[in-house]
Amino acid sequence: MRIERFARGVGALLLLPIALILWSAGAFVHALFGATPRQAHRYYVGFARTCIQVAGTRIEIRGLERIRPGQAYVVVSNHESNWDPR
Repeated sequence: MRIERFARGVGALLLLPIALILWSAGAFVHALFGATPRQAHRYYVGFARTCIQVAGTRIEIRGLERIRPGQAYVVVSNHESNWDPR
């Protein structure tokens, strides 16, 4: 388990800066061609998904069945990590 955490940490240090540059470059180029913020949003989501994959984070969604399309919501997330007090 510790080896996996170490490997993920090293992977994050090596891969995430490169991923940030690539995703940002994609968003910038897309913006040069007149993309709206809504269209460029996919680059930010893509980078977030890359971070989640590299970190090995599991995401648990509760209450998705209560969401109604077209309605606004305030979403409050909680997290557990090695930085949280135990």
